[in-house]
This record gives sequence, C-alpha cells and structure tokens, in this order.
Amino acid sequence: MQCLPAAAWLRRARPEAEIHFLTRSDFADVVRAFQPSASRVWSLDRSIGWLGLVRLIRDLRREQFTHIYDAHSNLRSFLVRLGLRLRTAGGPEIIRRSKNRLKRFLLFRLRKNLFPTPFRGADSYLAPLTNWLGEPPTNIAGSFDLSAVTLPPGLGHAPVVLVPGAAWPLKEWPMEHWRELVRSLNAGPVVILGGKTDTICAEICQGVGSSLPCLNLAGQISWLQCLKVIAHASVVIAGDTGLMHAADLLKRPTLALIGPTAFGFPKNPSSRVIEVTLACRPCTKDGRGRCHNVEYKACMKRIEPDRVAQAVRDIVTPQRPNAIQ
Repeated sequence: MQCLPAAAWLRRARPEAEIHFLTRSDFADVVRAFQPSASRVWSLDRSIGWLGLVRLIRDLRREQFTHIYDAHSNLRSFLVRLGLRLRTAGGPEIIRRSKNRLKRFLLFRLRKNLFPTPFRGADSYLAPLTNWLGEPPTNIAGSFDLSAVTLPPGLGHAPVVLVPGAAWPLKEWPMEHWRELVRSLNAGPVVILGGKTDTICAEICQGVGSSLPCLNLAGQISWLQCLKVIAHASVVIAGDTGLMHAADLLKRPTLALIGPTAFGFPKNPSSRVIEVTLACRPCTKDGRGRCHNVEYKACMKRIEPDRVAQAVRDIVTPQRPNAIQ
C-alpha cells in the first residue's frame, strides 16, 4: 500500500514507459486495481517455494528491463535483482530502497533516533526515485478502480470501519478497548475488517452483545472488497496495518492507533494519529519482538477508548451518510 504511490509517480513522470510491478500473489489484484501505475503485474506464490522464485526470475529475464527499483530490499527481492542483473554484462540500472539498518540499530538498541519524526513509510518509498525522477510532486495522483467490485448485502451507507487485527500482537489494541469503543459509539453500523487469522475480530462482536450493530467481515471478503468498504467509510480506526495504509491512500478519515512501531505513520491530512508518549517508544519496526516496558503493551493499553470514541464522533457527526454505489 505504501509503495503504490511510487508506481503512480513513475507512470506520471514516464508516461511512455512500460512499468512492471512484482508482488505477492495474494496482493496482485490490489495492484492491478490501482490506477494509473503498472503496465503488467507479476506475482509470486510463496507456497510454491524457492523453485517458483527461480522460475519467476527466468521469466522476468526475458523482459530485458532497463531499470529496476527494489522497494522491499529483502532476500527474495535481492535474488530477483541479482538474477536480472546477471542477464548481461552491464545489466539494468538498479536503485534499492535502503532498510537503514545502522539507524535502526541506533534507534532500537541505543535509543538514538536519526529518522524523521514521524516517519511516513509512503515517503520512504518515493525518496530513492529522486535519483531518476527528481523531487516528487506534492500530490501524486492515483486511485483504485473498484467499480466492478460487489459487496455483501447490508451495507447501505458508509459505516464506521474497525481494523483490529495485526500481523504481530505487540501492535494490537486490546480487545476490551475495541469492545468498549463499540459500546461507546452505539450508533450506526460498525463493520470489522481483517484477514482469516484475525480471530480478535469475531471476539469483539461476540463481546459487545447482539443489541449493538457489529458486522464482522474479517476473512469473509476479498482485499478488493475491503478497499471498497473503506472507500465509502465515514471513518476507519486501525492500528499499524495494511488496511490502515489503504484507508490513508484512499484519503478516508482515518484514526491510526500507533504504539510500538516506528515506521507506520500515515501520510495524508485526512488521517490522524492517536498515541501516548512513552520513553520506550518506538521499540520495533513492525511489531515483532518483546515489550520492554514493565507494563506489557503500555503504549497501546494507555490509548483510552473514550479518547478514540470522541475522535470518531468529531469526524462522523458533521457528515451525512455516504451511499455505497
């Protein structure tokens, strides 16, 4: 999600270019729906294993790329660019987005922060491209074509959307806080989005009781359908997750609950960060590792539900329902 504006900038700056985008197979449809960006989307099914990666590199070498932007800088992307670099003696020109490992060591081990504060991941994906394209424009156009995406019945107007799950438990807002938030709002439908493994989503709805309108769609709809729900939401409340960054990219009013992570801050003015100040923050790049505070997950627990509920009311109350087409 945070990388897609980089593809839009490439398309805007080089409209004549053939731009290919490589991503995981479960995200390929999302990249295809983003306009304008890629001429072709390649996907890697990680369940196939290393043999699938070797075959993918073989197919990519036939394209004879002139430029490669390694935006992810992990082992798989390193092997891809290495394989493409060996295509000819010179190979394509390569730019890599640095992981800034020394700065990360200084931040997480020695508590010396040399990163911009707040660190907006979307900007970090644009920065390496300045070597090719100059300074990025202040407003990079880009949007999702969701016109062909259909939704389940029962979403007649823009809901309050909650995204409680996270890849790592350390950055999850506590379940009881989510339940208390739903009880505090007590108005209009609350829709919960997430993946199949986000069991917290069902537990939230079960805990608030049947009298409150809480619709759990986690793991029941596709990522494109999630984007369409978000595109028509009155407000989205989420931690540092992919769907929070989707809401930020879609420029929907977003409340980002940021705790231990360093690089998950949203970019657009429509987004607002809710956080607490602690000396131990940030302690991780993405939520992995262990909590170093004597109060486990204090950075998330101390974000009070009443504070979030008031922020939701400040956003939703002046708005009229936005029908989903």
